[in-house]
Amino acid sequence: MRIRPASLAASFALFLAACATTDPEVDAARQTWRGASYEDVVAAWGPPNRIDKSGPQEKHIWVTEGRVERPRSTIGFGVGMGGGRGNVGVGVGVGGGQVLSTSVEPVRCERALIVSEGRVVGEGEWTGDPGWCRSFARAPQR
Repeated sequence: MRIRPASLAASFALFLAACATTDPEVDAARQTWRGASYEDVVAAWGPPNRIDKSGPQEKHIWVTEGRVERPRSTIGFGVGMGGGRGNVGVGVGVGGGQVLSTSVEPVRCERALIVSEGRVVGEGEWTGDPGWCRSFARAPQR
């Protein structure tokens, strides 16, 4: 069996697309930057880690790493009662749970914005931890 280069390239493109964040809230966070001045972005995030230039538009890429605390283990309990006769049943249940501990995990978010003439004209891919990436939304404008 021979693998064609076009098939290999298509498979790789699908793999990369699967890695991109598709969380609707991350998409909304990305879109908050459309129309912003480049100075506003740099004021919020600092200078980009790299810039890819192609024609009049530039792709500016920021990479931010951090650590977040997340619940690690929980304990749950429940009480239930049920009864029935024939095909009729009645049930009552009560439940609850408690987080026993937390862990600190490393997170990363890579964000790309398309800039032309000093303005954000498009949103590139944002990849990484969705919760972390959502935190980079633009603050509401007054």
